[in-house]
Formats: sequence, C-alpha cells, structure tokens
Amino acid sequence: MTNALFAVGQHRPVYFWGGPTTIRMNRQKFMDAPVNEAVHLEAHSCQAADLLARAGFNWAYLMLNWGFPPEQEAEQRASFRQAVDIFHQAGIRVFGYVQLSNCVYLGSHREKDWYALDRRGRLIHYYSGRYMTCWLHPEWRAQLHQRVREVVEAGADGVFLDNPWMGLHPLPLFGTWVTGAGCFCPRCRAAYAHASGGRPIPEHLDPQDPHTQQYLTWRADVVWQLIGELAEGARSLCPGVIVAENVYDAINCNHYAEFGVDLRQAARVSDVVMIEDHSLPHMASDGTPVVNAITCKAARAWSGDTPVTTDPYIAGIGFDPVYSPRQFRQAIAEGAACGTATVVKGTEFFDPRDGGFTLLTGEPFAEQRDALGRIHRWLETHADLYDDRREPSPLAVYFPYATLPFDWDYAAPLTFAACQALLMAGLPFRIVGSGDWGWEGDTQVGRTLIVPPGGDEGLQLRLREFAAAGGRVVALGEDRPDARLIWPRERPGPTFLERHEALRALVGRAAMALYRAYFDQHAVRRLFDLTHASQRLMQGGAEYNPLFRPPPADEQAALLAALGDLSVPRVLATKPVLIEWWQQGEIDQLHLVNYADAPQDVTVELPWPVRARVSGPDAGQAQTLEGRAMGVSLDVYAIFLCQRRS
Repeated sequence: MTNALFAVGQHRPVYFWGGPTTIRMNRQKFMDAPVNEAVHLEAHSCQAADLLARAGFNWAYLMLNWGFPPEQEAEQRASFRQAVDIFHQAGIRVFGYVQLSNCVYLGSHREKDWYALDRRGRLIHYYSGRYMTCWLHPEWRAQLHQRVREVVEAGADGVFLDNPWMGLHPLPLFGTWVTGAGCFCPRCRAAYAHASGGRPIPEHLDPQDPHTQQYLTWRADVVWQLIGELAEGARSLCPGVIVAENVYDAINCNHYAEFGVDLRQAARVSDVVMIEDHSLPHMASDGTPVVNAITCKAARAWSGDTPVTTDPYIAGIGFDPVYSPRQFRQAIAEGAACGTATVVKGTEFFDPRDGGFTLLTGEPFAEQRDALGRIHRWLETHADLYDDRREPSPLAVYFPYATLPFDWDYAAPLTFAACQALLMAGLPFRIVGSGDWGWEGDTQVGRTLIVPPGGDEGLQLRLREFAAAGGRVVALGEDRPDARLIWPRERPGPTFLERHEALRALVGRAAMALYRAYFDQHAVRRLFDLTHASQRLMQGGAEYNPLFRPPPADEQAALLAALGDLSVPRVLATKPVLIEWWQQGEIDQLHLVNYADAPQDVTVELPWPVRARVSGPDAGQAQTLEGRAMGVSLDVYAIFLCQRRS
C-alpha cells in the first residue's frame, strides 16, 4: 500500500510553509526581509487549499512548529490543526512539520541547556536567532516526541521530520575541512568516549583517517537512532501514519560525512525517502544542464523497496523566485520519467512580483498553478503507465554510496562525470547499488556496468562473476580485475592546508568567525549573498557544484568507445534530452524530457523497427510513428509507447 500511495501520478505533493510564525521566521531568518503577510496568513484557509487542489496537489507539507518557544507558538499550532481539517475537505492529505535539530533562541528557550556546543563551548548557529540542539539531551528528545504527538493528534496523515543533522557541520575551504563537526558538549564527549573506547571527538577531520570515520559514523548513528524512535512513537499513536524525513541533498553532496544524513537508514526507518536538493532541472549560465535524474535514480538504487521523492531547488531557500511554468513542468516530468514523484516547492520563494517572501498561491502565479494542474491531471489519469514495469537497459552505472563519504573528492567526480556523459550522449542507463542489479539470467552477454572507485570485497566478487558470465566492466579511475580502465586519474594527495596543521587551525578559526558573523551581522550577510559565497559554501546551489559539469569531450569519447556497440534506443538532439527506458509487458516505454529552455526537434533511434504511439502531457502531442528512427517536436515531456515489429 505504501509504495502505491507514493507512486508517480498517485502522489502529487507540495511544500507549503504558512501561518503566522512563518512570517516571523522569514523575517528572523533573513534579517527583516520583506514578507507578503496576507498570502502566508491565508495559507491554511479554504481559499489556499482550493487553489492547491486545482493545481492537482493531493498532499501538502504544512507547518506545525518552526522551533519558537511554546508560549509563542499557540497561534501557529491552532492554525495547523484547523488547516488539517480544511485540507482534508479539499481532498489533500497533510504532512505535519517537526523541526529536529534546532530552535529559536527566544523566551523560555533562553533558559534551556539543551544546545549543541562547538569545541570552544559556544552555541552553534543554524540561522539567525536559531541554534543547534543536542540530540543526546533528554529534554530535547522529549520535546521532539511531544511535537510528533501533536502532529498525530491533530489528525495529520504524515509526520515530516526536517533538518536531521547534529550540531556543527564541517566548513570546507580550499578542498579541506577546516573545522570539526557535531556537538562537543560534555554529554556528547562522554558518550563518544564510551562508544569509541576512550577516544576524544576529533577537532579536525580527515576523511581518510579511521578515527574521523569512526566518529562521523557514530554521529550518524545517533541521529538515526533517535529518528527511528520518533517514527515508532508516531506509529504507536496511529498505525497508519506516514513518516518521512528530509534526507537533505543525500546524493549530490557529501552530506553523510558533513551532516550525518544517511539515505540507507532513512529507507529503513521511514515510509518514503524525501530528498530536498539543489538540482531543479534547468540550463546553467554556462549552457550545461543541471539535472535531478542522477539523484532520483541513485536514491532509488539505494532505498530498496522504500519509495523515493525529491524536492528540487535552484539556488536555495531565500534565493529563488517562483519558478516559471516550464521549470515546474520539467521538474515533475523528469521525476516521472525516472520513476519518482516530485515534491513541488511552493514556499520560501523571494519574489519581488509578490512583495518579497511569498507562496505559490500568491496572486501573480496563476499561470504556474495552471501548468501544474495540467501535468498533474495527466499523470493522475495515466498513472497505470508507471505501474508494474522494469528497466531493461543493458547499460548501468554503479553508484558507490556506501564508500563515497570517505572517498568523495576522488570517487564522486568520476561517478557524476560518467552519468553526465551518458546523458549528454542521449543513452538510457540505469543506476544500481548494493542490491539486485536487475539483470535476469545466468548470462550477462551484451550488458555493461560502469564502476567508479569504491566498494568492498563483496562488490569485487560480484564484478568478477559478472565478467565471467560475459558482462563488460568499465572501470573509472583505478584498475579492477576483468575490467577495462578509462580515465586513470590519481587520487588527490593532501591539500596545502592538510599539510600545514597550524595554518589549517588558523583558517578554521577565521572561517568560524565569518560563519558566525554571517548570521549576526547585516553587512556580512549582504556581502556573502551578493558574491554567492553562501550558496557556494552553505546552501550548495547547483550552479556552483562541479559535479553537474559534464566531463571534457575527450573523456566523453573515451567512455563511449569503451562501451562498444550497445543495443539500446538513443535520442539525438541539439540540446540535452533525458531518455529513460522502461518495459511494461511487451511495450517498450521511452520517456523523453527536454532540458532546454524551449521546444526542440529530436530523433529517437532504435535497434529494431517499432510502431510507436507518442503520448504525454504536452498539448497536441498524440501521434503514431513507425520505423527505427522517429522524429518529433519535443516541448517538455513525451512518452513513446513502442510495439516491436519484425
């Protein structure tokens, strides 16, 4: 039942933070930025619910608690309880928001001692006026259990646990983590010493150091042990309640090591894996595509039977205006093509067209809501297209999630470069993980697996068996048995700062001073935001993530040469187009998503002749084509439903 509930077409959710404390939070978080108060106060009304229902949404993430002290949140909680009933009447199920890792330092919260501390005993900023809390503090843990109880008792259908990270995240500069991570309070120091046989929490982090790895793994386990308790607590109150948490940018960034975010544990404890990231599909300023497909496919590969959804942004919270109708359609289409539902960002936009911070229900955004309604209704009507399918492509990329956190600077660029090269070449490929690779039968002849660095002995054994059965293994970066090696890049050595410990400590102190000033001083905030430093270093905007850049042309050519002849469909276009290949019974489904800013002519080439019915949510798209090469004008999303012919 859970998988069907979150299937493409069945699950059409929106992030929608509103209510009175959302106004206060936006002003506090962004230092008195202008806010459209009316649209936020109407967010929990019949009018807003009706607008969202007409845009095709059937789930909404609504705000119960931003972390203000209880004496300042009574109005918000009452608004949330009222909204649950209102949204249900509009046919929209509700997730209730619980803030996991921080609170607002006001009122009675100033008297609490539950705050996380850095190694100098100072409070750790989450944002302006908000500080990180200690996950081991019994009073904070009890507070979280109470918030979960309030969501369930309000009648919400789901509990959404946000910001699942513990204490300070390491600050990266010049390829080096220049600060520690986590919480250094006496309770956490003692707990880690007990768990590690007397070791102290490391003040500086080296991903190759076993002590660093042991500590960061312990920190992640603390986070997910508590999340598991909260999930079980919610289900004990209401067995049918859905539990999800924000697995923040779990694929595109090293957030296991930086925050303790663990995709595998999220899949274990929750009913749906929800990934907020910074890869809403669009063409970057240099003309290369930013894509969310890698996140969707890699997350599915490592989440087992737990369904995956994503909530993609461009620049990040507070930097994005309301997206264009085309951008919304591209995001939903890309997720659908990859087999995942898209959580539409409907909140925390900063858009001068509607008075500063605003919501998707703002008056200027009727065109966006109409576009969302059209694609949502089409997906709902054609949800059966996304049921009971398999991915037949003989071409796959192994995503080394289990070993990436401590080998990120070497393995992640190679992994993403391979995926980007295949996408640019118009080839359908799967991403696989530690589970079933999806290839049936004893022979692997004609099948190709691209393998980046990383993996344990179990993976090495599987690769040898795969090669022995006739499969082709293409190794990236480092040699493997029975594999063809391409892109033989050496592992990066220690950086300048890593070789000079005293200088790294000095840079770390300066970085922490700037980090604190960013949240405390208007001038520093403005400077960092204008120069995009905050997006580069803290929010992770896709424009500044090197993993989104395709590899050089010679490396793309080397990869394609190593693949040899592949019996797969292929899409040819001037600008990048995603092609995803599924099989449903005897029908081949080819899902095409246009990343360009405008429609373009594309050609689909196949290894066999077909009769294809072209369908999709774009107006006037239905047509029938025949042959081994078929041309079509592609707006955003088209599906070729192909019957092979002899």
